[in-house]
This record gives sequence, C-alpha cells and structure tokens, in this order.
Amino acid sequence: MKYLKTMLVSILLLIGVLIGSSVSRIPVALATCGTDAWCINNPLNVANVHNTLWDVDAIASNNVWAVGWALTNTVETALAERYNGTSWSISSLSVPNSYSSSLYSVAATSGTDVWAVGDYTTVSGGADQTLIMRWNGFAWNKVTSPNAPNSGDNVLNAVAVVSSTDAWAVGYYIDSSTSKKRTLIVHWNGSQWATVSSPNASSYDNNLQGLTVVNSTNVWASGLYNDIIGPYTLIMRWDGSTWNTVSSANPGTVDALYKIAAITSNDIWSVGGYVPSGTRYLSLTEHWDGSTWSYVSSPNTITGTNSLRGLAPVQSNAVWATGYGGTGTLIEYWNGTQWSIVSSQNQVSGSGNLLYGVSVTPGGSLIAGYTAWTVGYYVDTTTQLKQTLALVYDHPATARRP
Repeated sequence: MKYLKTMLVSILLLIGVLIGSSVSRIPVALATCGTDAWCINNPLNVANVHNTLWDVDAIASNNVWAVGWALTNTVETALAERYNGTSWSISSLSVPNSYSSSLYSVAATSGTDVWAVGDYTTVSGGADQTLIMRWNGFAWNKVTSPNAPNSGDNVLNAVAVVSSTDAWAVGYYIDSSTSKKRTLIVHWNGSQWATVSSPNASSYDNNLQGLTVVNSTNVWASGLYNDIIGPYTLIMRWDGSTWNTVSSANPGTVDALYKIAAITSNDIWSVGGYVPSGTRYLSLTEHWDGSTWSYVSSPNTITGTNSLRGLAPVQSNAVWATGYGGTGTLIEYWNGTQWSIVSSQNQVSGSGNLLYGVSVTPGGSLIAGYTAWTVGYYVDTTTQLKQTLALVYDHPATARRP
C-alpha cells in the first residue's frame, strides 16, 4: 500500500491561534474572511465519490493547478483541476491503459508547461508504476517514465522543475528481493525521463516525499526512513553530479519530513511531524542555514495529532506551512523569528478537514503582495465522502501590515 494513504489521521481538539497585531509580518486573522485571511474557495468534485487534492501550484493569481484523485469503491482516477481567477474547472485527464491512477504533486515552468506525477496500475491488484503527466497549454498527456528494475510498486511523490529541459521527480520503489522501499529519483533532460542513482539511509524502508530546486546543481529531497527503530528524517542533496544523504535532525522517537522548500542555497525549510518520547504526534520544522539542518520549534494545537504536509516560502521572513491539527485545518507562518499558528477556515466542524499542498504566486513579496493557495479535503458529515478543500490567502501590496 502507498505510504501516504496508510498514515492514520486522528484529529481531535481545538486549534490554538497565535496571530500578529499592529505592525507585524505575521498575517492578521480577521473575524470575517476576506483580504489578508485564509478563506475557503473550494474546487469541484466528481459526483458521488471520494475526492482528494494532494498538491497545488499557483502559476499566477488566475492560473492555479491542483491535483489528486477521485475514488470510486477501491479504484482511483487521477484528478486535475484549474482555477482561472474566477472559478474552478475539472480538467480532462486520461491515463492510457490504466485501471487506477493517482497524482500527488504538480509543478510548472509556465502556464503552458506543467508537470504532475503519481502512480497508476494497469490491472486490478497490479503493481504501481510511475505516472508522469504534462500539460502543454491545451491538454494533459502521459509522458513515458522509468521504473526500477526487479521491483514491485514504483511511486512518484513529488516533482520540481528548474526549466523546461531540467526537472526532477522523487518517490520510492519496492525492491522485489527484499520487499523494502528504496529511494527513487528520476530526471527530465528535455527529451526523456531517466532514473538517477540515489542512496538509501537504511536496509529497511526509504521513502522520498518532498523536492525543491535551488538551481541545476543544487537540488534537495526530503522524506523518511526506517531502521530497527524509527522512522527517522531523510534529506538528500544533488550537487550536480551525485545524490548524497545529508544529516538532519531527529528530535523525537518518530520523525518524518514530507515537504521541503528552498528560498536560497543557505535558507531552506523542511516540514513534517514527530513524536517526542511519550507524547503525541506534533508538527516538525527543520531549517538549513548553509551548513547544518537544525530543529526549529513550531506550535501545536492543545491536544490531538499535528502534522505539516505543505510548505511554500514567499521570502526569508514569510514562509507558509499547512497541514492538520486539533479540530481541523492547520496553517503556520514563519515571520523570520518564530512559527505561529494562523487562523484558517474549516468546511465542516470536527476532525475531517485536512490540508496538504500549499503554493504562492511567483514573484510576490510582503511589499508587492501575493496570493497563496492550499488544498486537501474534508469529510462531508452527511455522505461521509471525502470532498475537495481549498483555501486562498490574498496578501495585498503594502509596505506595512495592518
């Protein structure tokens, strides 16, 4: 089974809200949703089935892509939706010769060059194969992608692009000889995708979940690995010629990183969750300063599971992380000094509101303004179906915060 779908989500109590006031770089949480607050702006759903969004890429305020899957009984179908500045629409997407298919990550170089990755099967009960789709401005097309030799499942969890001729995707495959997960990294050179050799931190399971690029010779991936005990955080770096494991912090007895995002070569964040000894699952944030990955304290709800699954920086003192905690959506903000929880809306009351990917429009800043999107799903209390969930945040162009 896919790791992302086997994580148990237990969300129980109220989100504590820490917000800024007066002149501050921490966004203000307004009593009613509007400018400078996270507001629900839900995408569409395939009718009468489960719908889940896993990632989002905001190319511009009027060009936003979100990907995931629709689930009918036990069969998944890849789902892509687009926001045009006014409304969402489901984009036609067909995976040839597939029985089931899912998308986990999306990244664009432009409005006419968008990549999405995940996995698909050709028959019921068959092994997962890598799935890479590309939007050319008019249609989604499946692009041939490699799978590890002598393997079972092959899954791509994240994609990131340097340019139209330089892109990366990461995930894992199942080694048929050991039945263990091994890191999987593939690269696009402008004409084809090819597997690139990558290390494993353990002889047990290794799983890459997040990916970010600084430039063509500086690419980072994050995830987790298991040993006799664990899991532990896993971070790897491409230096232009090889992938190498980089030491990262493990503050708990269970530690996992799900997303990673670079601002500069010496200012990189990764987020996930961890379990301190004898306590519950808490949000985890780690920072790279150019030489060392360090644990950075982040807030949590009073009780219940907390996990950060999305990460998007605006600038060094404006970074967003999204996930779930307490009774619903969890959004945190780094203001250059500390992480704080920012108020966010929920579609339904209770634990059934979860956020995964988050993205900000490129070229934005605290002064110039920007738009941010985060996506996930909520559980309809009447039908018990998972339904798409999206929140949007509009930061106005201003030198001073209200």
